[in-house]
Amino acid sequence: MKCAFCAQSTIGLVADYRPGCFGCAARSVARSGAMQISMDTSRSKAERDAAGVEVRALISRTMPHMPYADARAEVLTWWDVDEPMRQAARAA
Repeated sequence: MKCAFCAQSTIGLVADYRPGCFGCAARSVARSGAMQISMDTSRSKAERDAAGVEVRALISRTMPHMPYADARAEVLTWWDVDEPMRQAARAA
């Protein structure tokens, strides 16, 4: 299930989350510090690997009823949606 907050987040960085929405859960993981470190190629491999372990744990905790591969794909989809908006906000 995806909610109105998820729909709004596709056009802007909305910070609202709805309990029970797997889109919101995936978005929260995609916006986590661990996800940002794991995707940051300027970090060392060791740092990215450690953050990747944390991201996997976050996915397992926030989306326990969804197969891991599907949940991870949803997180990566939100990363792809959010990252260009984050970079644009930083540049402004």
